[in-house]
Amino acid sequence: MIDVEGLVVANRVAGVDLRVPPGVLALVEGPSGSGKSTLLAALAGLPSVARDSGRVTVAGLDPAKAPRGEVAGRVGYVLQDPRQAFLALDAAGEILERFAFAGLAERDARDRLDALARRFGLEAFLERSVATLSGGEAKRVALAAALAREPEVLLLDEPTAGLDADWRARFARDLASLAGRVTTVAVEHDAEALAPLADARYAMEGGRLGPRVARASAADDPRPRRPRPHADTRLAFEGVSWAPAPDAAPVLLDLDLAIGDGVTAITGPNGAGKSTLLALAAGHLAPTEGRVRVDGIDPAACAARALAARVGHVPQGASDAFLANTVEEDLAIAARATGRAPDAGVACALGLDPLRARHPATLSGGEAVRAAVAAAATHRPATLLLDEPTAGLDARSRAALVRLIRDWDGAVVVATHDEGLVAAADVVVEIDRGRARTRANEVIA
Repeated sequence: MIDVEGLVVANRVAGVDLRVPPGVLALVEGPSGSGKSTLLAALAGLPSVARDSGRVTVAGLDPAKAPRGEVAGRVGYVLQDPRQAFLALDAAGEILERFAFAGLAERDARDRLDALARRFGLEAFLERSVATLSGGEAKRVALAAALAREPEVLLLDEPTAGLDADWRARFARDLASLAGRVTTVAVEHDAEALAPLADARYAMEGGRLGPRVARASAADDPRPRRPRPHADTRLAFEGVSWAPAPDAAPVLLDLDLAIGDGVTAITGPNGAGKSTLLALAAGHLAPTEGRVRVDGIDPAACAARALAARVGHVPQGASDAFLANTVEEDLAIAARATGRAPDAGVACALGLDPLRARHPATLSGGEAVRAAVAAAATHRPATLLLDEPTAGLDARSRAALVRLIRDWDGAVVVATHDEGLVAAADVVVEIDRGRARTRANEVIA
């Protein structure tokens, strides 16, 4: 079903051979920047990935040469950040677009849409704008859309990143139900959920693909967590409610929350309001009711330069945050915006020195996350707001990020489903149905 021989793509993929029989699930692991996403894009025949040499056959087609409509009918593809590829304004339209391409009658398309919505738990937000979806909700819409035309081949780039534990388990069950019927290639850093389903596992390193070998330990940092003071309040939410539209159900409801120095993990199911909470703290949204304060200042009313000196924010979909043509220039812009010199130690700690001359568009998902975190942190703001910062990171990069935030002089607020990152936090705030519950993690002496 998939036959790759001698595939070479610029400096990303170096002579890859891969054969995946029909109905098999192949799992590809490897560090950030090793070429995994480029391999998937080549299998999907994306025009942005030009083969230098080699042969690729997927479902009987050369995906780079066959008509795009024919490829899309046989191959379902989910990107790391699926919102970059959405075609419609709302979730229902995104799935219905796939049926329209297939020439399905409107009534049949609606029936199929309802079935997919039930399968992927989309009923509550089918009519919502895709711009208002959380990362996990967007991933579920993209998975439903990818399966809408019942493809022969499914290509998944970090499919469980950003999903809460319940949805990771549900997605694993969905993949298991496709066994023997759909040929799947999945790229994952955290392969725990999918490993039991894999018929074959591969490791990618430096653009080359081979049999999987033991991964490096994902232990974040052997050093004990140092006690942190929590007397100071950096962020304050007082009676905060927020809804995407006047007649829409609120995402956050009458939220009261005080966050001080140290590492605070924001947890909760997909769509609970974690990203919304960070966007309010970053001043990108204003509350429908109540008030938000960062060091006593309303972030939504604060001048951009003054707020940037206090707060660094990395949203999901980190690639959307870049402003310059190189990583080096982007770091300089971020520092100049606050009138401070960039801290070279931040970029070095995140392993960015080899990437400084690269254009952000050429970065892998994990490299883009590290570059975005460095840009947000390079001027050493008192507060860092990080949304799913370990999605797409390999074990080494993940450990480097955890060390950085543990040692941060100020407040770090992390929205995450990563249980290891939650364990590294000083305080855990669980958001559920728009409200917050706070507990302190046990501090290791």
